[in-house]
Amino acid sequence: MAQSKFKISREGGKFWLHPNSSTVLAPHNPYDFELLVRGSRGSRGSRRSRDGFDVKNICNICDNVSNTVVILNVKRTGEILGGYNSLQWDII
Repeated sequence: MAQSKFKISREGGKFWLHPNSSTVLAPHNPYDFELLVRGSRGSRGSRRSRDGFDVKNICNICDNVSNTVVILNVKRTGEILGGYNSLQWDII
């Protein structure tokens, strides 16, 4: 059974990810997530992950997709940033 490292909750019309709290077991998770892009940039731009970190690649995969959550882990600062977009991506 797959487990998430984050607990997802909805408070005040917003969704929150709670790291290091009790895990959410997949069958009990009320939300359906599909990983569209997974990317990172290694030293000197080398690819270290499934999709790499290429803007064109991300645009091709996410074009015409709506209701997306973006989560970024900033390597230099350790910050975790993210956001939700209910609108459909329209890559120009």
